[in-house]
Amino acid sequence: MAVSTSSRGHGTKFRKVSGTNSTLIAQIRDITGPEMAVDDIDISNTDSTNRAREFIAGMVDGGDVSFDIVYAKAQMTFIKGLIGGNTTTSNNDSFEIELSDRTSTSGTGSIFAFGGYGAGLGVEAPFEDKVTANFRCKVSGEITFTASS
Repeated sequence: MAVSTSSRGHGTKFRKVSGTNSTLIAQIRDITGPEMAVDDIDISNTDSTNRAREFIAGMVDGGDVSFDIVYAKAQMTFIKGLIGGNTTTSNNDSFEIELSDRTSTSGTGSIFAFGGYGAGLGVEAPFEDKVTANFRCKVSGEITFTASS
């Protein structure tokens, strides 16, 4: 009998990383991304066999990472400060997503690490529901993956 394996989303963490320090963003509900996609480069020409289009792989785009959080006044200033990246150096910020698949209580979960900048922030205040904020980060550069320990 095959045994299925999976991990819960509950316990996943999103952090802004600065050197050896990191800032955890709390009360996240759903994280989407990163979503890697490769551009298609059309190299079709008059010598293409049987008029068939030919392609080669282009640049890899890490897409966006987005999440929504339960609104917390105390952390909104920090999240708002992520919009536009590091404005003092014009560099991208560093982020990581740690999944909840740690194999021991002292280990860490699998980590997706990437550079990027805050590209969007919105607030929703429905009449009969909780106030939430949604954040979108544009991934810039390579995404690394480190399996859990």
